Amino acid sequence: MSEGTAQVQDAAVIGVEHEKWGEVGAAFVVLRDEKPLAPVQPRMDEAHPNAPPNAEELSAFLARRLARYKLPQHYIFVPELPRSAFGKVLKPELHKLFVQRTQSVAGP
Repeated sequence: MSEGTAQVQDAAVIGVEHEKWGEVGAAFVVLRDEKPLAPVQPRMDEAHPNAPPNAEELSAFLARRLARYKLPQHYIFVPELPRSAFGKVLKPELHKLFVQRTQSVAGP
């Protein structure tokens, strides 16, 4: 596991509609409950050096590894990813969750 993702247990990315670009990525991130096995890079916030990463930190981590157009534009933290009986991520469920989360943020 990489140094910047030691606190990320699982993740999945789906494409969601975007007015200008047609489609952008939305990352669903599951954080570890326990302390990470790998050492964690110190955070800028010295008061909480082992605090879980936020969307900005994950984006900065990924920006060093992915082309800019591949970076997720949305980060949604979830307790677990929906999976089938065979362990595959149920992306239609993630789409529903994305719509629910964005509507609750935008309001009625």
